Amino acid sequence: MKKTLTNKVIWLIVSILVSISLPAGILMIILGFGLKGFLWMGILGIVFVVHGFYGVTFYWMQFGKVSKYHRIVKMIEKQHYYNAGEIAEATHIGRDFVNRTIRTAIERDWITGYKFDGNNLTLNENVPLKKEKTATRDFVCSYCGAKILNLSAGTLKCPNCGAKLENEDGLKEKKQ
Repeated sequence: MKKTLTNKVIWLIVSILVSISLPAGILMIILGFGLKGFLWMGILGIVFVVHGFYGVTFYWMQFGKVSKYHRIVKMIEKQHYYNAGEIAEATHIGRDFVNRTIRTAIERDWITGYKFDGNNLTLNENVPLKKEKTATRDFVCSYCGAKILNLSAGTLKCPNCGAKLENEDGLKEKKQ
């Protein structure tokens, strides 16, 4: 959620600065071309006016889009909404946009630990994969009689007496 909040704040600041650049550019044009030696200020004012005039709608639209992203992620993280339909209904945002936002949020690590099936978010309870075990057999240590579960070939150690047992020497197969 911090990532979406950071994006939201950045877009807000940029949008405000671009909005301010329009009237500031007009003032710079007047002063730059009106005073001797400040031609550079007039030219910079033209750049500000053009950028502010054409860019202001783009930046505010991006801020609105990022705000929706943040709102959806916040609903998942803080308010525990896990159904795309419920999120869409509660936010009055289209279901398709909510689905795309959830997929994007998972891809960009805005939310972690969830799986999304297109409708519901579920906790991702993946367990680390373990090495595949070889065939197991029960053995009895020849020295102390302790039961040993043979998981792999090689050097074995008796859990009871600590005797090193090379391969299957010193072991008797337990009769069932």
